[in-house]
Amino acid sequence: TQTNEAKVGKVAYTTLQEAVKAAKENETVVVLKDIELAQQVDLTTAITLDLNGKTITTKQKNAFYVFDDLKVLNGTIKNTNVAGRCLNTRNDVELTLENVVLKVTGNGNTQPLTIGGTTNGTKVLVKDSIIDAGVAGYGIIVFVESDIEIVDSFISGYSAIYVKEGSEGSNINIVSSELNSVNNSNAVTNVFGVIVLEDNI
Repeated sequence: TQTNEAKVGKVAYTTLQEAVKAAKENETVVVLKDIELAQQVDLTTAITLDLNGKTITTKQKNAFYVFDDLKVLNGTIKNTNVAGRCLNTRNDVELTLENVVLKVTGNGNTQPLTIGGTTNGTKVLVKDSIIDAGVAGYGIIVFVESDIEIVDSFISGYSAIYVKEGSEGSNINIVSSELNSVNNSNAVTNVFGVIVLEDNI
């Protein structure tokens, strides 16, 4: 039975938090087993997180706060919090998701991918991935000026992409992808959209 949760190079660590803390810039943290996160993980060094086909699940509001450049590969991040977030960027980082599933199953203000913080210039690439906010939230929600490219991916939620006020000047390029909006409410009184823009992009 695999007891260590992750490794960096040849060194294995009991918890993912320990592996992330030990990883130096541009190193890769490889997940070794399915993980239940008991607390939010802050990513403060530019790393690659190779999920290695595994699933990370949490009940916390945020699974990961992203303060530096990050690549996430090959696996699933799932949040069961009523208003859960999988990845929440806090600086002008470069974020790449490839062959990744971000899924939130709560029925509140869910945000699998939150492009947040207060600094403009975040760059995001979503490739061969699925981002699913369920019926209540927003697959990708953008709070700052960002460059976002979505390639060969599926984005779903009450709104697939929600660009909030403060995101003026953002660029969103969607290639060979499907965007889906789910609305279980009475459309006469509670209408939204697949893509919602509150600022000029």
